[in-house]
Amino acid sequence: MKQLPEGNWYAFSTFSRDMTVQVDFTKLSGKIVDAFTSLASPLWSEINTYDAIYDTLDALGRLPGRPVLIVIGSGIDTFSGRTLDDVRKKLQASDVTVYAVGAGSNLRGRYDPYLSSGAQMKLRQTQAFIQMLANESGGEAWFPRFEAAFPDVMRGILQDIAFQYRLVYSPQARSDGKLHKIKVEAFQIVNDKRQHFKVMTRVGWRF
Repeated sequence: MKQLPEGNWYAFSTFSRDMTVQVDFTKLSGKIVDAFTSLASPLWSEINTYDAIYDTLDALGRLPGRPVLIVIGSGIDTFSGRTLDDVRKKLQASDVTVYAVGAGSNLRGRYDPYLSSGAQMKLRQTQAFIQMLANESGGEAWFPRFEAAFPDVMRGILQDIAFQYRLVYSPQARSDGKLHKIKVEAFQIVNDKRQHFKVMTRVGWRF
């Protein structure tokens, strides 16, 4: 949290059964740090991840500027009214870049051999959901195995954000509610040959 650059607007929310805005948008990153360090254990066992992410995407989509959402969670959903497909479509229709950090990766690795096939499948689905959030939005997914790795993850996320480029284009296709895929290539010519760079970009837009 101490790596947050000044001048940006930040907000901090938590979710279990319901989502709670702990700190509304502020430029004082210290307020985020104070709220984070004072968190208590959640009162509910439900983890309504889909609802929380959908509602956050909806709120960020109405704000100006370049919205970025950093999600830290297991990816497990127990009782949401929204579905995974609802979240995917909302993400595809928004201009929000998502950086997703999978919590509990260490426990998954240790207990995976002892879980039932159904539980193993559930954990793979949650990991795929976290990866989907990043892939669909042009962000990145991280799965730190140890708590000590989280500061490095946050530094990596902030470095990615600092070196992002925004490309703007006017689509010729009509608004039809379908996903329109895009492809972005970055390369340089060296000795008459292309040298390609890895590009992280969203899959497309739904409009």
